[in-house]
Amino acid sequence: MNEILLKSIKEITIFTKEEKQEFLKVMNKLSDEKREEKYQGDKEKLEKLSSRNEELTILITKLYEYHAFGKIPIKHFDRLFNVYDTEQQNLEKQIQYFEQEIESCHKRKVDTDKFLKMIEKYTDIEELTVPMINEYIEKVIVHEAIGGRKEKDRKQQVDVYFNFIGNIQLNKNEKKLENTN
Repeated sequence: MNEILLKSIKEITIFTKEEKQEFLKVMNKLSDEKREEKYQGDKEKLEKLSSRNEELTILITKLYEYHAFGKIPIKHFDRLFNVYDTEQQNLEKQIQYFEQEIESCHKRKVDTDKFLKMIEKYTDIEELTVPMINEYIEKVIVHEAIGGRKEKDRKQQVDVYFNFIGNIQLNKNEKKLENTN
């Protein structure tokens, strides 16, 4: 595991220093794509919630009218009103949440500046240290091994998520960064 982390940290640090413009271009594009994807998902959810909220407003209004004209017994009115009112209160909380998410979607961005400042601290990385791991690594996901029983036949995918930029790997053949999220 130490070898994998050290190799990943070295590769991303060297690439970022040598190809800073490419790194910034990829990070900005990634940030824009993620932000747009989240925005569209939140917008769809908000539209569905708002539509149901409007339906409930109409139902509650009709329920009051039926009650006022004596077309519905009080026990049914109370039961239905409580069901509709509880659902509407929950919807209003969810609507408020998604409105705030949509608002903040415009403000969020992958924080490449923090990552660039962090890598300036490390020049010749030859040994993995605990402070380095804490600064560079957000999380590591180790997938189930596949292949035969012998070590040479087995393969295991390891995803390294860096602080501030996520799961980005270097394509050595093309000297490009790739988003592997």
